[in-house]
Amino acid sequence: MKTIRTLKQAGVPLNILLAPVIPVLTDREMEMILQAVAQAGADTANYILLWLPGELLAFFTEWLQQHYPDRANHVIQQIQQRRHRKHYVASFEHRASGHGHIADMISQRFKLARQKNRLTQKPNQLNCELFQPHPV
Repeated sequence: MKTIRTLKQAGVPLNILLAPVIPVLTDREMEMILQAVAQAGADTANYILLWLPGELLAFFTEWLQQHYPDRANHVIQQIQQRRHRKHYVASFEHRASGHGHIADMISQRFKLARQKNRLTQKPNQLNCELFQPHPV
């Protein structure tokens, strides 16, 4: 978090993207992470739920079975529930957030934690006049 404080002190807006949020595995840490980044000076926070295009599904399932055998089936069920019983939905509006009870619950928890920590959803506009090209 030392780097975040240094960037904040230099006037660099800090926009946090929490990704991927994996139901049952990482969603329980959202509130703690948002509190920590807010205390370190972050301005905004957003998240992306795990999405598994076909080529990653087998790899992720194998990884789950190896590292979290007690939770693997529950994780996969939660992922399917937020994607209309599918592992992956290609449309942009569904990819990052999902739909259904699980996706709504994670979204509500994230919004409450963001609000509690006085983080916003939209980043501030960057002042691009402050950037200079690197000398060649």
